[in-house]
Amino acid sequence: MDEIMQIVLRVVDLTQNLGQIGRGLLMVVLVAGLLNCFLGYKLLRLWVTVVGLIVGGVGGLYVGYRILHLDMVLIAILAGILALVLAAAAFYIYKGGIFLLCAAIGLAVGIYVIHPRSSLAFFICLMIAAGVGALGVVFVKPIVIVTTSVQGGLTAGLALVQLLYLQQTAYEGLVGIGITVLGLLFQILTNLPHRGDDGDDEEDDEDGEDDFRPRSGRMKEQGTGKRKDQEYREKKDRIEQW
Repeated sequence: MDEIMQIVLRVVDLTQNLGQIGRGLLMVVLVAGLLNCFLGYKLLRLWVTVVGLIVGGVGGLYVGYRILHLDMVLIAILAGILALVLAAAAFYIYKGGIFLLCAAIGLAVGIYVIHPRSSLAFFICLMIAAGVGALGVVFVKPIVIVTTSVQGGLTAGLALVQLLYLQQTAYEGLVGIGITVLGLLFQILTNLPHRGDDGDDEEDDEDGEDDFRPRSGRMKEQGTGKRKDQEYREKKDRIEQW
């Protein structure tokens, strides 16, 4: 666990010192953070695929280098294969992708808040990640909206402060919190339940996969169902008249 913790902490140290990566990459980080903060739920399938790709690639690098002791070419091939496999799995297995996404965001936020420097503190961050991932599977929409808003807002705040050459930590926190609040409100307002013609809220499928279907397809299915109901009522009226 210590090796994994050191790798994660190096990544975290890099994200907290974004000024070292150049202004071009800072702009990429800023845009990605804003998209995640304001459109996290709308871009859900994209994010779960990206997280699967990253987790698979990092896992392949670790297994190839630390466990199998392969040469660099084979390590790169293994990492690429695992990245594609896990990305495809996250894309097609809805619940698994949601768990990965929410757990990754929970781990990132936990590390950002706790700043672990011991195995125990890092284990607590892992437990937080697992808990957030499990909650995301059960309560998809609210957990995804909250986690993507928080993670995207904090990341965008860090990048924006670096771009504006405001090095004080207080500015990073204030800007990140401000973006987070705006993104959270925006996602809540743009993801309110739609109301059908009969005034009832439209419900998503139990497994949540209805969120990934085009709205035109869902409307077409609803229209077909209404036509069938009307035909049934007309037949019933004719029978009663006889």
